[in-house]
Amino acid sequence: YDDENGHVYAAALALAGYWHHVAVTIGFPAIGKLYVDGNLEATFETTHRPAFGSQFSIGQEYDGASTSQHFAGMIDEVRIWSEERTQAELEDAMGVPLRGDEDKLVALWHFDEPHETNLFQQTHDATVNANDGNLEGYEASDLPFVPSGAMAAAVAVDDIDQLPRSLALLSNHPNPFNPHTTITYAMPADGIVRLQIYDLRGRLVRTLVDETASAGRHEVSWNGRDMSGDEVSSGVYLIRLEAGGDVVHGRMSLLR
Repeated sequence: YDDENGHVYAAALALAGYWHHVAVTIGFPAIGKLYVDGNLEATFETTHRPAFGSQFSIGQEYDGASTSQHFAGMIDEVRIWSEERTQAELEDAMGVPLRGDEDKLVALWHFDEPHETNLFQQTHDATVNANDGNLEGYEASDLPFVPSGAMAAAVAVDDIDQLPRSLALLSNHPNPFNPHTTITYAMPADGIVRLQIYDLRGRLVRTLVDETASAGRHEVSWNGRDMSGDEVSSGVYLIRLEAGGDVVHGRMSLLR
């Protein structure tokens, strides 16, 4: 947490070309939490809360008069709730489309307005609160929309399928976990992939993947058991991912 500028940073890897779920909650007493793909990445103190009737920007900083620090990416499906969401609620809602009439939901922007007919460059709130806004830096000829230096909110395309430039091990969720967790990884090309779990002493606990896989994003689950089917004890476990001559590592915590 950068106290001077009020910025919060996550240690999680953000893989270019892939969607990531980012959530910020603010509870009492004035404690904020940053989640990336369902994992808690940072906790910070804050006095800032969205106020009813106030204006704000999505995808750039806004101090009420001017804008700066534009987001160089794409944004889709922004939600605002009237109460703090738990980590379990965030995980359950990831990737699940909402209608707009869910309890405690204050605003929902799908950012799926058609380029050809959106002459007034607006994005619409799907809830009854009608918190509609303007799309700055938006051109009807842009397809897909690529945020520019003047953008306030980006129209996103749901079917982006770019490949990573190198082998990538993304964050597992949940983490810490008990006893199940899902490990996500991405391959730049087709090939043989091996994903294994080790303990801190370097002993092999379980081989989860050992096969030929296609390029792109993959997920595999671990139930906290070793090769014999026995439950392993609480602690930190290492993930070793190997494909195409490259090896990457990660770690996760099992709390029973």
